Amino acid sequence: MMNKARAILFLLIFCLLFIACAQVRSINGGEKDLVAPKLLNASPPSASLHFNSNTIVLNFDEYIQLNNISQELIVSPPLAHPPKVKVKHKSVVVELEEDLIPNTTYMFNFGDGIIDVNENNKATDMVYVFSTGNFIDSLEVQGAIQNAFEDSPYSGIKVMLFENDSDFFSKKTLPLYFSKTKEDGTFVLPYLREGNFFIYALDDENSNYKWDAGEAFATSDSDIHVSANDSINHLLFASVPLPAKPTITDYKTDSTGTLSFTLDSHFHPVEVASLSGHETIQYSEDDSIFILLNATPANKVEQLRIFKKDVISDTVDIPFFSSPFENAFELTTRNTKKMRVQDSLLIHCSQLVKVNDMSALQLKQDSLLISSKLIATQNPSNFLCDAKLLPGKNFTMRLIPGALINSFGATNDTLDFSFSTFRKEELGLLQFELTQLDSTLNYHFFLFEKSGLEYDRKFDVKNGVLQISDLPAGDYTAKILSDKNNNRLFDPAKFEPYTPSELMYVFPEKISVRANWEVKLKWVLK
Repeated sequence: MMNKARAILFLLIFCLLFIACAQVRSINGGEKDLVAPKLLNASPPSASLHFNSNTIVLNFDEYIQLNNISQELIVSPPLAHPPKVKVKHKSVVVELEEDLIPNTTYMFNFGDGIIDVNENNKATDMVYVFSTGNFIDSLEVQGAIQNAFEDSPYSGIKVMLFENDSDFFSKKTLPLYFSKTKEDGTFVLPYLREGNFFIYALDDENSNYKWDAGEAFATSDSDIHVSANDSINHLLFASVPLPAKPTITDYKTDSTGTLSFTLDSHFHPVEVASLSGHETIQYSEDDSIFILLNATPANKVEQLRIFKKDVISDTVDIPFFSSPFENAFELTTRNTKKMRVQDSLLIHCSQLVKVNDMSALQLKQDSLLISSKLIATQNPSNFLCDAKLLPGKNFTMRLIPGALINSFGATNDTLDFSFSTFRKEELGLLQFELTQLDSTLNYHFFLFEKSGLEYDRKFDVKNGVLQISDLPAGDYTAKILSDKNNNRLFDPAKFEPYTPSELMYVFPEKISVRANWEVKLKWVLK
């Protein structure tokens, strides 16, 4: 009996051990692979002379894959037909689709285009060089590209060298050399021969090596000489040239004969003609243009011809119906709920109206009625509520029907707007000490809120102290425009005749204004 019990116990232990051994357990894969693929050799070897092969093979120490190779691979001088690049086990195979230029040094920069299979580690410093002649060219050009408007490094922009200044505009000629800028905007053009070249920077969105509308570009004022003694860092400022013939595509209309559209401020004002012979009124706000028909509504679609010295020519259909004029019209305000005492209290209407009854305007400080009046502005749709506002108070503005009237005798709907004013101790002061401004140039200052809206501007600033008082607490961005032609607008580069871009300087530090506090900053323009 005892032997039988022992046998059963042994059998149970054996079964438990078998089940434990049969359990599925996770495999410990060890440490994560952080090692980049290593190039073992190349065929033909890099730095080969008298190169005449149609195929390049790069052999690595592990299995690899391509990573956006069409964008990462830079071949200089560029090829008319992009090479075919493929992976075969642990090798990258490059097949050339054309004959190469005699006695020329070629560079293949693979960027981050080769990674391993398991952890996507990038092969670094992957540059393959050869020459179809007797030697490898070894000169280089260095520099940086800045965004002229943003005052920031221009990353990923092409930097190209041409033998003639006209080659950049030719549809057939490719650059002799090119590279791309890094994240910090710097570039290096290596393996160059000695000579004179014209340098261009281009944000080449369609990869055709030629400027197309909407692409930023920059160039030097003259050709550069590349030699063994050249140690110059070339700094170029890129910007998007203005279109030669801007078109009006994004516009809005309403049934009161009002047309609005966006147009770069450089093209303001435009000429407008009503094909029915009606008078038009035009005004602008920043990049927006507003055109109003000043006539008796015709209850039909009217046509407006818009042109600018034969540069812009467009015809727009707009509805012009009497019913909206006969009904009460709406008013809006353009103000925030909290204002400084010196801020303008603006009332906007989309129709052509005039002040009809001043008593229909009521402005109360707390519950006390105070003196106020409506004042017309240069914009025929805007009116100001003129009143003496005291700091740290609550206000209520009300326009009851009859305050404003249009040509049909219709008046406004009731407009109610409540707001308050800052107390003096809620506002701060911002002061800049400006130095190294060129006395021969015009400088204009712009201050922007955190949201990007312009808060203040000051024209014709000079070396010395620039002060902006009564600022609400918050974060701001400051810019200074170096305005060569004094039109108070940023002028990008021009092609013909070539004119370099104007420069916009952005204050490089965070600007935080605190309540009842003075912020004093030094700004050296360079």
